[in-house]
Amino acid sequence: MDKLLKPNRDALEEYFNERTVSDNTRKNYIYMFVRIQEQLRTKLKIPHILKNIHTLLILLDEQYVLAKENNFAREVGLKPVISAMFLKILLQMIKNKIDYGRVIDAIEVYDKRQIDYTASKTKSQLEESGVSYDKLTNALKDKQINEIDYVLLFLLIKFGVRNTDLSYVYLQEQSQEENHMFIEDKSVVYVRNKYKLKKTFGTITVKITDEKFVSIIENMIESGKQFLFMNRKNATYTTQTMGHYIKQQTKRIFGIGLTESVIHKTIINHYKVTGNDQALIDYNTTRPHHF
Repeated sequence: MDKLLKPNRDALEEYFNERTVSDNTRKNYIYMFVRIQEQLRTKLKIPHILKNIHTLLILLDEQYVLAKENNFAREVGLKPVISAMFLKILLQMIKNKIDYGRVIDAIEVYDKRQIDYTASKTKSQLEESGVSYDKLTNALKDKQINEIDYVLLFLLIKFGVRNTDLSYVYLQEQSQEENHMFIEDKSVVYVRNKYKLKKTFGTITVKITDEKFVSIIENMIESGKQFLFMNRKNATYTTQTMGHYIKQQTKRIFGIGLTESVIHKTIINHYKVTGNDQALIDYNTTRPHHF
């Protein structure tokens, strides 16, 4: 915060004081404001953000072009999602009606640019992976697939789980704070208390009746296994190491390492192309996200 010019710092502090913001979000917002302030300094001797909205918008547009020309490489220019987020925060600070209108218009532009960016990136990722929806689902039918890979793929394909959802999944205890699984009425109950949007959507509970899946989990629980996914040191994977584990296992199965994000996009794309709206609704219910 000390790196911010006093007017910029005061505006951001006022924003924080009027809202409940997590420490991590606060840190990210400060970093974003400092970064854009320093970019604005290349145009203005005193980079007072709120007093120079017109110049700011010119800067953001230049930074977007720079990012696009460099294929949106990390730390080069500004991706549209960053500019859109910054402007939406800034909008809450603006009191001048003309500037307010300018920022509203700019937000619409950057939201559209982000949609285009996401669509282009998704298309590129899917083409690069070469793993279709049919190839994903056929792997579950392959008799050669081992049990832990079956469980991993089943959860990724059926429920669109993220890395965090698969970390610290307890098998021997049911906790109100942790992710866990247990057997009930010949089915597996999968409870997610820790996942990306828990604060917004609350605990997610699903019942899994797939016979093979249930049998595997029953055996794991009976054997005394503590967590669903465990490394060679008998410790659970963290959110970070789970991402590496998924790429490692999918590379062995498909010949190319896939992230949970690419698998998710493959499934979403399939449902959209085939017009399976109900499947898309059901899938999105188990992988909640902000619209």
